This record gives sequence, C-alpha cells and structure tokens, in this order.
Amino acid sequence: MSYTKLTSTNTVTVVASDIDGNAFTLDSGYLLVTKELDDSDQETGVTVTTFFDDKLNEIGEKIEDTNQNTVFVTVREYKETKPAGSTISGEYNPFEEGKENYTEVGYFQTLDENDDVLESHLWEHEILDGGFEAAKEIEEKVGGAKTTTEFDSTWAVTKSQVEGLPDGSTTITSKRTISSQTVPKAAPKTDLCENCVAIRAF
Repeated sequence: MSYTKLTSTNTVTVVASDIDGNAFTLDSGYLLVTKELDDSDQETGVTVTTFFDDKLNEIGEKIEDTNQNTVFVTVREYKETKPAGSTISGEYNPFEEGKENYTEVGYFQTLDENDDVLESHLWEHEILDGGFEAAKEIEEKVGGAKTTTEFDSTWAVTKSQVEGLPDGSTTITSKRTISSQTVPKAAPKTDLCENCVAIRAF
C-alpha cells in the first residue's frame, strides 16, 4: 500500500455534485486505495479509498462494491477558524475529540449494469462543537420523485420538498416551525447499507 499525494495538479473529485450542485474536490492531502480480500486472499469486489489531509488526519472515505453495484462516499471539511455559534474556549482545534467542527458531505448510490445511477441519497451535515447542528438531504430515484429534506439539531424535519410527482404536480413544499419545546431526536436511518449507519450516529 502506498499513499498518493494530492496537489493542485493532481486532484481528486470526491463528490461530483453536492447538495448545492457543486463539485467537492481535494487538491491537497493524501489518499490510500485498498482492495478488500477474503480469507483466501481473493479480492471481494470491494474497494476502499481513504482520504487524508496534509497532516494525515483521516477526513473521509469512498467504498465501491461491485457485487452490490453501490458507492458510498463521505468527506469532512474541517473549519480552520472557530465558526459562529461555537462556545469552545482556549486554543481552537477542529479535530479535538468531542469538540469537532466540520461540514460533512456524502452520498450513497445504487447503480445499474452500465454504472448509471438508479437511486441516490445525498447529504450535507453540519457539526458544531462535536454535536449535530443541522442537515439537508436529497433522495432521488430514476423515474421517481426527488425529495429534499432539512433537519434541525434534534433531527426534527423543518422543511420537506417533493418534486416530480407522477400526478403532474411539480412541487410540494412544507415547512414546520419548531417551538421552544424539546423535540425528541428522530431514530437513525439504518436501511441504506451497513456502511451508512455512521452518518446519523451523532
């Protein structure tokens, strides 16, 4: 195994289109590609690419499974300066355990035999001082509806928009105003893939 150094002339696009339709590209740091082997040292069809920053802090990974025709990607952009709303005192370190500050973007896709996307789940999560702050997620199936959902810090839905409904309606948008009452945290989704469970484990 060997690390590949990323530079301005040797970049890697981790997410081709994020929540806002922008590409998420790394032009610094390192990546490491490994192929999963079974007990007989035969390749299983699973390839894992791990992404690191310049100091070899792990910041994300990509898991490609040719058996299931799925791709799972997650990458974290750590805040170099203390973000608004942070209550951390003393020296600021966005990697400090329990006090992390970053934006996580990622997706889970199911592909057909031509590697075209059949369905996808795209997300962007905000982590403030080690705790979940907010999220926006998009779920879409080929030939089906596209659902965009926004969450507050308790995983309560604050906005939901559905586009491409089969009845001819183009968009249904609903907003929910959260009062000062405590809203129970929504149960984590675990039905995407076993590698995706961690995305809601905040």
